[in-house]
Amino acid sequence: MIELTLTDTARAIRPFLPELAGPAAADLDRRLAALLAAADAGDDVEGQLAAVLGGVQLAGWTTYFLEHGRPPRSWGAGRRIVVPGHVTAVETHNPIIVGVEPASAGEPSGYEIDEPAPAYEAEEAPPASVLAYPRLDAPGDVPPGVVFTVTAGLRADADPDGALMSMGPMDLPAYVELQVALQFDPIAFVLVNPSSTETLWRTPDDPWPSAEFRFVALAGQGLLAARSIGVKYLRNGQVVGFASRALVVRSPGDATVSVPAKVVTAARTPDPAAEGLDLREFADDEVDLLLLIQRSADVAGARLVFTAHSRHPDIEDQAKPVTEVLKGETKSGATPQQIGQEARLKVATTGDAEDVFAWLTGLGVRIFRSFPAEIRAAVRAAVARGTAAAPARILLFSEEPYVPWELAVDPEGWPSALGTTAPFLGAHAAISRWFLGEIPPPKPRPVPAMDVREKALVTAHYDGVVGVMKWGALPEAEAEVENLAAVLAPDVAIVPPDLHEVLRLLDGTPPADLMHFALHGNFDPLGIQGGLILLRTNGSQTTAQNLQENHVLGKKLGQEPFVYLNACQVATGNTATFGGYGGLAAAFLTAGAKGVLAPLWNIQDGTASALASEFYQLAAGDERLPAAEILRRFRARYTPEAVRGGEPDANPTLIAFQLFGHPGLRLFPEVARTPELSRG
Repeated sequence: MIELTLTDTARAIRPFLPELAGPAAADLDRRLAALLAAADAGDDVEGQLAAVLGGVQLAGWTTYFLEHGRPPRSWGAGRRIVVPGHVTAVETHNPIIVGVEPASAGEPSGYEIDEPAPAYEAEEAPPASVLAYPRLDAPGDVPPGVVFTVTAGLRADADPDGALMSMGPMDLPAYVELQVALQFDPIAFVLVNPSSTETLWRTPDDPWPSAEFRFVALAGQGLLAARSIGVKYLRNGQVVGFASRALVVRSPGDATVSVPAKVVTAARTPDPAAEGLDLREFADDEVDLLLLIQRSADVAGARLVFTAHSRHPDIEDQAKPVTEVLKGETKSGATPQQIGQEARLKVATTGDAEDVFAWLTGLGVRIFRSFPAEIRAAVRAAVARGTAAAPARILLFSEEPYVPWELAVDPEGWPSALGTTAPFLGAHAAISRWFLGEIPPPKPRPVPAMDVREKALVTAHYDGVVGVMKWGALPEAEAEVENLAAVLAPDVAIVPPDLHEVLRLLDGTPPADLMHFALHGNFDPLGIQGGLILLRTNGSQTTAQNLQENHVLGKKLGQEPFVYLNACQVATGNTATFGGYGGLAAAFLTAGAKGVLAPLWNIQDGTASALASEFYQLAAGDERLPAAEILRRFRARYTPEAVRGGEPDANPTLIAFQLFGHPGLRLFPEVARTPELSRG
């Protein structure tokens, strides 16, 4: 067997860098080229090469090459990889590879690899990709203070016991390097392993690799007995899968502890089209920073657990979970619900523009300080990478629906080059969300592009509404629907705000790739009367009727539309009732929507109507801007100068909307025309 050095490995690995390192390939190639030049000049660079080749993205390939004398992937026939003084029998069909020369009769002699090539190299290529399901094995019950083992990796089928919350299968190459990063609450568990991340190398010989992690559960009156441990799967620095498992911490003889619904799920079907979050679109697209936010085992509910991942080598990953207590208005230790309620109440009860702007800025500072220091650093680094032509993209995976992280305010100012004085994070980066809940949507595919053709506009034409609550007319919203009907033509259906008509719309009549609701909305913290305000006619009497989460959750949106909820307070939800990620936004996603746009609080009718018109103008215009970038531009207008100057639309509606979906989502990729939309 040939004895290869790190210098040999560096020469052989360079053509494989784009696949192994993705966006970091060019930088790694420059570093290796410089070190190889130094080695050719006689310098000792083995230590520096070890540092580069031992990195997370290259270590698996390097180890395999040094052990087997050949790359881990077969690249076909007709060429040989040549290193100085050696001739190898390793075949490749990549004709552009450093140190590769055509095989010929006159080739100089050297040291040949004596290991025979695998059978598939001569007979057939390995499969391009194979579905792999998350594996996360752990005991259901663990005593405090005792070491237990968690096994994380890949498996061929769905988890058989139904206790694993999985985002579904991953479509992975036959050869691939993955990192598995354990997600856990550091105040509830101690990790015995030196690192929470391990590298797995998947090959046809070992298609289902795994790694073991040892933990000790902590006990305490302030900790829940029912907890969860999760695992993230990363490829080239991007998260491509996620799963978590419930377990209960109790001493022998303790009373039975019921596990909350949020960590118990039904068994998953092996059909990838039926369930599971497809993360491939996120991995393939240029997302600059992914934040994963989960609830802690803290009984008070005021602590969250964070990790951060980036495709950029200069943004340090925070794979090890870190935790922080939320900062409330009156105390440290506010719950997410309290923070959301504070914001809704302030906006709804304050008419002074400067008052509410100053208050929301202070709220943003508290939100910023609710990020752990490591996460704050990652967010700042992502923002700093953004340019006017390409603002940073941030994706939030969150178990909680309340905290408006988009409104975080760095007291030192965001390191942004976008030219806005708006203090909020969402004005300096294009941000979107996707939710982590106990039941993933039935067919969630948060895609980066849609082809919207058929549109349904639900009008706000309220007439003679009576009942417990009085709902007035929304003239701007009515005009909004009329305007949008003209500019989005053809294939536009107008749906009256009648409960039965809207239920038919959700069932597919009329068909719609885009559903736009311009209505009254209401969020009820008790989960009783919240929802979109529709009408119900009984004889000669018309009464208000709420379209609530349950109305939507029972539907299957066959065309997987984009849903624009231009109504008050419908982005957030009530987790106290069912223990899940609530709100109409989540309900529409669960029913199959590819994206949802919804506000956090009361919105001003005139501003909201103007923003809706402009939203579609920018989405369908020449630039075809992504939805998240359009929202960023809206938030960038909410500046102290605009507020003090009394500009008509300088109000909290500019920063009210959240996007649930892909941060690069474009609605009209095939639309060539630029509609002329009024702001009326």
